Amino acid sequence: ADLVTALRSTNETLKQQGLRITALEESIRSKRSGSRFPRRSRPNSKTPPPRRPEAQNRCPALERLQ
Repeated sequence: ADLVTALRSTNETLKQQGLRITALEESIRSKRSGSRFPRRSRPNSKTPPPRRPEAQNRCPALERLQ
């Protein structure tokens, strides 16, 4: 009889933990979907930023390593 009681309480605990985990997963999912598209504080300007002249002079990554 004691074994049955212990198993019942274990099952109940596992059910509660399962519900907690499900709730946590759902809250994480909802947080992620909200942060995937961060709000921009200012709208993008139509023109791209001016290119720096040294950008063309950079070595490709493989040449830099050697």
